Amino acid sequence: MQKGFMPKENARRYMEAQYLTGGLVNPSKAGRLTVQEALNANLIDSATAGELQNEACHTKELVDPITREKITYKQAMDRCKKDISTGLLLLPVASTDASNAPSYSNYRFNSPYN
Repeated sequence: MQKGFMPKENARRYMEAQYLTGGLVNPSKAGRLTVQEALNANLIDSATAGELQNEACHTKELVDPITREKITYKQAMDRCKKDISTGLLLLPVASTDASNAPSYSNYRFNSPYN
């Protein structure tokens, strides 16, 4: 982000998602870094580190499909239900009852690449 390869707001959204899903991507080698490790490696500054760790600073750009409220990426992750067949986390769009939620693993999708 400090090198200016992309706008700061875009970079921040990517970093929030990375932070919430296991750590910041290490650009030098495969793997993830904690916020502290990224700070120590001068990949981010202290202000960015603080914003990532403070959930109140996270952007509310997603819309909950049920309540229509703007939510953060973390709030969306917290509202997800695990699909019993695939183990994937899915954001409910109609029913909040996970026992009635359909499994998408049995659906066949048409693709020109099949």
